[in-house]
Amino acid sequence: MAQPFEALVGQGDAIERWCKRVKELRNNIGHGDPVPLHQSAAELYEMSESAYWLFVLNLLVEAKAPHAVYHHLMTMSRRFLFLSKQVRQYY
Repeated sequence: MAQPFEALVGQGDAIERWCKRVKELRNNIGHGDPVPLHQSAAELYEMSESAYWLFVLNLLVEAKAPHAVYHHLMTMSRRFLFLSKQVRQYY
């Protein structure tokens, strides 16, 4: 179910840009590369939170959650809505 994740990171090429940015952050941390000076702790946290939500959304698909759950996330979850605004500034 792509719609909730698109609500989080954006549609179209936004998903590709998100993937590229998460991969860059993972490589910086996983390979011990020095963290660029322009990178903030907020970016690391919010991008990791978006990856967490991708995991949660996949678990909901596996659990065959009703559409009401996704609708609630996309319209009522303050954490999800706030993150959707924040995370788009990083890619």
